[in-house]
Amino acid sequence: MANTTIIVVMAIWLTGLAGWAVRDWVKHRRTQLAFIICSAAVTVYGEAHWDVLIGVQQSTSADALIVYSSFGRDITLWVLLAYMAWVGTMGYLAFAAIERGWSAGRLWKLYAGMLAFDLVAEILIVRGGVYSYYGNQPFRIFGIPFVWPVVHTTAFMILGFVTHHFFAHFQGIRRLLYLPVVPSTTLGAVTFVGWPVTSGLGMGLPVPAMTALGMGSTSIAVFLFELMARCPAARATGTSTPAATTPAPSGRVRAERRRSRGGPGDQ
Repeated sequence: MANTTIIVVMAIWLTGLAGWAVRDWVKHRRTQLAFIICSAAVTVYGEAHWDVLIGVQQSTSADALIVYSSFGRDITLWVLLAYMAWVGTMGYLAFAAIERGWSAGRLWKLYAGMLAFDLVAEILIVRGGVYSYYGNQPFRIFGIPFVWPVVHTTAFMILGFVTHHFFAHFQGIRRLLYLPVVPSTTLGAVTFVGWPVTSGLGMGLPVPAMTALGMGSTSIAVFLFELMARCPAARATGTSTPAATTPAPSGRVRAERRRSRGGPGDQ
């Protein structure tokens, strides 16, 4: 029942997001959201080994629709839909904020909002029996290790930053190169930020040690986002299309301007 419910929720969410992507294309000829959604679908193929690293066990019912199995994990349809809807939404929000040149303060507010949403949504999903965390996880809040929503949110913001710069420099058919960007960026960022905790889980360290490692991962995530938020390039606007340049006036035009002002050359 839990798997069916979350599939319906994610399907509705994804339908709305896809509709927004169509609107973006029809009204503004913007393809970024469509690319993020499609690339996020590819990210699902990293879920199995990531579940092993962070200590997540999916609850798979007998009639669940399995997308693939790897590392002893069955990854079902709801996970695919969640990547497309959840990662697609968060990545696009971060991209849009950076594209519009938001200040560091506004980016921090967006970060806090995305973190709160991720935490509450995960609490509801875990308490609904869809999946669970195991091992000596640090900072548990209603069964959710707080470190992972922080890590996820940082990865979403990094994705927005990378997407902003990708679409500023790649045009036409070359934009198809974006398809591996979301899995590479999100999984790479999560691995880079979360390695202290994943290492501790692999070694079976006790809770006090895991708490210290959780503080380390959280600090890395916050510091990394602060660097990005303060970067001038992250707040630049209008970089998705090349800026128009005004050609220098010719010698004849300059001479006519001087004559009109009564300067040298009017004799």
